[in-house]
Amino acid sequence: ETPLPFVFPVVVLFLAPMSEQAAAQLAPELGHEKLKVVIYTIPMMGHALPMVSIGRTMAQRGHQVIFAVSEGLGKVDDLCKMAGMRYVGLSDGITAEYLKTQDPLGPVFEDFLEVDQAPVNALVEKESPDVIVSDYASGAPFEICKEKNIPLVLNYPLPGTLAKRMRLLINVPLIGRVVPYVLGNGMKNGIIFINHRVMPVSNRTLSIVNSSPALDGPIQFPSNYFLSGPLDGFEKRELCPEKHADLLTFLEKARSAQKPVAYITTGSLLQLSQEQVIALYEGFAACDMWVVWSLKK
Repeated sequence: ETPLPFVFPVVVLFLAPMSEQAAAQLAPELGHEKLKVVIYTIPMMGHALPMVSIGRTMAQRGHQVIFAVSEGLGKVDDLCKMAGMRYVGLSDGITAEYLKTQDPLGPVFEDFLEVDQAPVNALVEKESPDVIVSDYASGAPFEICKEKNIPLVLNYPLPGTLAKRMRLLINVPLIGRVVPYVLGNGMKNGIIFINHRVMPVSNRTLSIVNSSPALDGPIQFPSNYFLSGPLDGFEKRELCPEKHADLLTFLEKARSAQKPVAYITTGSLLQLSQEQVIALYEGFAACDMWVVWSLKK
């Protein structure tokens, strides 16, 4: 969406870890300007949490960061405050109750775009940001960035292997035309949105993939892709004895037994088959460790 020579210094200034000496050497090239940044995401925690992590890093570097998301996901307000960002709830008619009814396997990204485009456009007009960072599935700012020539950065909360497969929609157009029609309605809508909305944009702007070669092996991406490593967006918090008494007792027993503890969670998108659940159970049961497993009913 914008000339890449501008966007690459932006992402280095925001994200790249560096020593004070290295930062001092890079400062004359990048300048000392502090930017106003709007971060936008659809109201799904798996998409929002990595954006919180990005926003925290930018705020720590002195940039003014505005985190925009539907009022329905207002629970991220506290996370934004702890990260040094200003939270803006978008009045789009989406409620927390509505979000609880959504099938995580079938989010209709186009629907989020339709209800959020007007409030996002109004926010951009009001704030005049220097750059917008958007989750890849959150298309509301795409058009206004193009119209106003505002640098746009996309974030992919995905393994590199999956991001690579998504690029096949562009590199092999036949796949983009055929695949949606052999999938269920939810996944079909997602693939169509990615094919028609996301991939044309990702080819022309900087795209952050939350993975690394250590996790995915060597994967070749175009030069406008940046591997950030995993971004979870969480702040470390102590467990609450009133809410987590059973878990605290379990962890204390593990410490007393001097056993390592593994935490398993597969996120909201993955639906494990019975065979996969059994395989994970048997694999961990064969290890000399204790396990905390966040398993769907």
